[in-house]
Amino acid sequence: MANNINNTPSYESVLKGATKEKNIIFNLRKTYPAYILLVLTLIISAISYVFMEKKVNDDRKVAFEKAVTAVLTRLDRKVELNEGILTSMQGLFVRSFVVKDVFELNGSIPVSSFKSIVSIDFAFKTKPEGLEDFLYNARSGGNYDIVLHPEGNNREIYYIVDYIVPFEINKARAGFDFASDQITKKAIEKARDNNFITSTEFHQIRDNVKGFYLIAPAYYKDQSISTIELKKSNFEGAIVLEIDEDKFFEEAIGSGIATDSTIIFDIYDNNSSGKRYEIFSSKNSNLLENKEFKPVITETKKFKIADREIEIDFHTIPNFGGEFQNYLPLLTLSGTVVTSFVLFGFIISVITSRARALDLAERMTRSQRRIVDTSKDVISVFSFSCKKDYTCGCSYQFVDGFGVAHPETQIFDINSSTELNAKDACEGHKIVIKQESERVNVNCYLNERE
Repeated sequence: MANNINNTPSYESVLKGATKEKNIIFNLRKTYPAYILLVLTLIISAISYVFMEKKVNDDRKVAFEKAVTAVLTRLDRKVELNEGILTSMQGLFVRSFVVKDVFELNGSIPVSSFKSIVSIDFAFKTKPEGLEDFLYNARSGGNYDIVLHPEGNNREIYYIVDYIVPFEINKARAGFDFASDQITKKAIEKARDNNFITSTEFHQIRDNVKGFYLIAPAYYKDQSISTIELKKSNFEGAIVLEIDEDKFFEEAIGSGIATDSTIIFDIYDNNSSGKRYEIFSSKNSNLLENKEFKPVITETKKFKIADREIEIDFHTIPNFGGEFQNYLPLLTLSGTVVTSFVLFGFIISVITSRARALDLAERMTRSQRRIVDTSKDVISVFSFSCKKDYTCGCSYQFVDGFGVAHPETQIFDINSSTELNAKDACEGHKIVIKQESERVNVNCYLNERE
């Protein structure tokens, strides 16, 4: 007969045995839903990180573009204003013959309004053969001290300043020949041939002034300018706006607005040899001198002054958008990852608690189920007593009359878990008698007979 039928383990022993098993968290057959959920939530965490990082970058980009647009808008407005001054002066030559007093009267208001305008000049086109007549007429018109400078009698053409506003502080400028400066001469002739406003590159326009010229062509009244040849032949001279570069940009930017403090910008021009050089910087441009500082956003914008294109490099300041934004994507990732593992742990605890409960129940009932399976072969359970020195001459009578147990009947001692003959039974032992062919469940006992 099978051993350990009645060796039923206690609850404590089963629980202790269950805790010694391998942790159920690694049993994928039971915990795979929790792992699937963990993978999905981690994917969501990664997506959240990417989304938040993109949102932060987009917000920064919007704020950056807003600040850049504010600067460019003011620069555009300043250029348009200066071009408007030139267009207004140009209109004088279209309507009538312009004399010195009329030119000075119309030019005095803009010059006095904007410090960036060094002067407004009118340079007459003069051929070498007409140079002396021109100087004579200029002196006769009130410009008594006019002298050609720099000197030169071998030029093919002259563009000599006669009208100049303001005159008193620019007397020395009278008689200056713009044709002696190839940068300016080229811009004048481009304006002449195309009948539009041109700009020179930024350069040393006077000994103590760096800037540029805005130039508008003026043609003889009522003359055709339908072709380049006609424009050249009917070209009277050039209206030249002398502009100080530093004051020009300072007036354009003004005292600044709130968004200006969030960006750094440097303005560059390219000279005739193609070299890029700086012409103006924002007040906070010294922040770029820190080599450890790397702007979050850097962008170069093209900007036109008349026909000339210059470049502006825009950069974000340190901690642009706030220092918190730098950590927001990581905080989002950390929060979602922690949430993922908390949810994973909760699901695991639910799954493993149920599994442990089922396993515990299975262990607690295992021995009983084995007894139930074995009890199919048990015909009776009884107890009897006899003396230890009895021999095998005794007989055992069932009370309910089912029959007699003979001395050689095989019995199983539940207490000692051993098989023995009935004759070897001792006092107080509980006996199970087996019978293979019948299923009988009888509770009975034996009468002792000597």
